[in-house]
Amino acid sequence: MRRKLRNGKVARAGICPGAGEIAGALRQSRAAKLAGARNDRGAPVELRVDSSHSAHSPRFASIYRTCTTQTSACTASPHRLRSRPTNSTSLGATRDESPDEIDFFTRHHRAFIAIDDDTSDTEAIQPVKSITSDPQTWREAMSSDKREVWAKAATDEFTSMRDDFKVFTIEDRATVPAGATIVTSKFVWKTKRNALGEVTGHKARLVAQGNRQRDGIDFNETFAPVARFSSIRSLLALAAANGLHVHQADIDKAYLHGDLDHDIWMTAPRGFDLPSDKVLRLRRSIYGLKQAGRIWNRHIDASLRALGYTATGTDHCVYSWLDDRQCPHYIALYVDDLLMISPELAEIERVISGLDQRYGVKRLGPAEYILGIQIRRFDDGSIALSQERYIMDVLARFHFDTTTRGTTVPMTPGLSLTAIPGQGTERIRSWYLQAIGSLLYISLGTRPDIAFAVSYLARFANNPGRRHWIAVKHILRYLRATYRNELVYARGQARITGVVGYSCEESTLRSAQDLGARSEPGADLGARSEPGAPAQDLGARSEPGT
Repeated sequence: MRRKLRNGKVARAGICPGAGEIAGALRQSRAAKLAGARNDRGAPVELRVDSSHSAHSPRFASIYRTCTTQTSACTASPHRLRSRPTNSTSLGATRDESPDEIDFFTRHHRAFIAIDDDTSDTEAIQPVKSITSDPQTWREAMSSDKREVWAKAATDEFTSMRDDFKVFTIEDRATVPAGATIVTSKFVWKTKRNALGEVTGHKARLVAQGNRQRDGIDFNETFAPVARFSSIRSLLALAAANGLHVHQADIDKAYLHGDLDHDIWMTAPRGFDLPSDKVLRLRRSIYGLKQAGRIWNRHIDASLRALGYTATGTDHCVYSWLDDRQCPHYIALYVDDLLMISPELAEIERVISGLDQRYGVKRLGPAEYILGIQIRRFDDGSIALSQERYIMDVLARFHFDTTTRGTTVPMTPGLSLTAIPGQGTERIRSWYLQAIGSLLYISLGTRPDIAFAVSYLARFANNPGRRHWIAVKHILRYLRATYRNELVYARGQARITGVVGYSCEESTLRSAQDLGARSEPGADLGARSEPGAPAQDLGARSEPGT
């Protein structure tokens, strides 16, 4: 199959039809030079697409810029995708005629030069990474333009674990019992950003690769709860209505504070190679171990109880305490993130100081950004929640930009889909699962308007086809048009006249079994679907000792 590129060149099947787009991004003289480039053997240079990388790969050319605006002015998005229009007619085939079911070859992707030797001609075309891209391996980190920053972050992490937290000791490999599992380790790289997407630091986290652990030998129980989105929203609504303070804090290296319940050995990460006869013996819990989350949760639960707080009945990661005036104070715990809601700043300081003495706490002040949710507080005390930054990241990952046409509804009216075995490819399934996971996170956070559409499409996750993927793209187009939508909680109690009942996505405790469960006397699942149940439980469980 032959296709005509925008620059008039003819490409064979398998050659990226977006190559002309990349050449057009360069200056004309440079593009002309590349168009006729040949390697040292006289062979022409070809532009090929690397289709082996998934959409979330940091090697993809997902590009967008960051610009800041005043919160009162909505003339520009804090995170706007760079406009790169695609002209399907110039590719010699329309989207419907393309054999590619997910438009992989009709969108903009990374292209690279396929030649034997590197030359100055090829250095001009470099893959442009998304603002959300971080290295995936040690090699990527050390070959990036931030290798010195990443190297320092890795050194600080390793020495801190060894010297400050005493997480491991270096032992002779001969001391490892016969048959014991030696897990491997690696660094996970993370660029830290604030609510506006501005870089605030670079983190290298040493993790154990717990996939080699054996159940019953290296660990027993693994479950660890986290605060639900519905609980966090309920607390923020309560704070807005009553003018409560909302502050945020982060426990420093949370998982390293717990003691292990099993003997575990680990190899050193790449970049910190030990002699072949040496191995690391873990003395404390570490990120990546299957039981690490549970160990930490039990540790922080005991610390919060020592400060007088008790877990609520509805959510075991929402803690409450009543002071002498019977005023409630709340703490929502999500792994190592703390969201504190209180009428008194002195109480927030008491909690932070108590935890700081035991763990070390980063004081983040009034909450602005937590779990991918941006929090804005207005002068009148109302609170607005949005996931604008996260939504724009998702759109960039799936190649939606400012030229993408939006839509006014998340699902086509009357849409009916069926699952037909073998209708989709493995590539469609991979992209489909990634998209559904991201959309579920958005719907649970601040966008209940897409909840039904996402839930419906999630039923076909095992066997999605072309029509299912088109429906997913419809939701993405809807988010493209509405990414600035916010949930706003007003100050003051609502005025209610008469009996009013609401049942919405403020609580996501419903399931497909609710209707049946409600018909059974005393069915707990049905009872949990009653409007206002989470808020009622927060109040009911605020009694001392409950």
